[in-house]
Amino acid sequence: LAYGNEIEKSSNHYFGFLEALDVVCRTDREDFTPIKISQITGFIECMERKFESQPLADIVYFVDSSQRSFTSAVFLMGCCWIMMDNIHPNEFHHLFKKGSRTQNVRTPCKVEFSNGKTRLTIMDCWLPLWRAKSLRWIAMPNNKGIWGSIDPMEYDHYAHPLDADLSIVVPGRFVALKAPRDMTTHYLDTKDKGREFSPAYFVDIFKALGVTDVVQLNKAKYPTDPIEAAGIRHHDL
Repeated sequence: LAYGNEIEKSSNHYFGFLEALDVVCRTDREDFTPIKISQITGFIECMERKFESQPLADIVYFVDSSQRSFTSAVFLMGCCWIMMDNIHPNEFHHLFKKGSRTQNVRTPCKVEFSNGKTRLTIMDCWLPLWRAKSLRWIAMPNNKGIWGSIDPMEYDHYAHPLDADLSIVVPGRFVALKAPRDMTTHYLDTKDKGREFSPAYFVDIFKALGVTDVVQLNKAKYPTDPIEAAGIRHHDL
């Protein structure tokens, strides 16, 4: 990992690939934001292609001089070694600290809670990936592009605010979504360029994901009839 201009990019000894990966690291936030699963898998796939195309070269990942870019790069490289070489985050973190500019690793992001704010560390972002890999929720992809139990394209589709605004938290077990709204249409676009969905809109999605129960955590703003009529149990907490 080269920071700023530490290594001349014109050197024939190295094969840098910042340009190919810039899209997965780009963000408008000042702080590093935990990266989507599809960006992680995309980075790993790009790394694999580089290793295969340049088996005898020293692969260098060039990043610009900002803390955000450097932290993103460290995080992505850690994810790559977790998945490809089964290296525990503690080991990678120790190896990285031995000879790197750790002062350039920015605390990833603010997380809002009702009682204030806290901050995640980069280790807080690596350890869930390690745990998911240990449980085989995620694994290196098969020939259909499925990473263990995760289809990155499906994940991104459902997570998009205009498609479902739904996150697959635990593959095959648990999903989380914004509460539906009572409306006569399947969805309604909002003034802030978002989208509200009706309960009926989610029925086919729930069936596709194998959802058997819906647990309502906030005050109901939707009828449960369409969900229950589809054979899905609804629970009000």
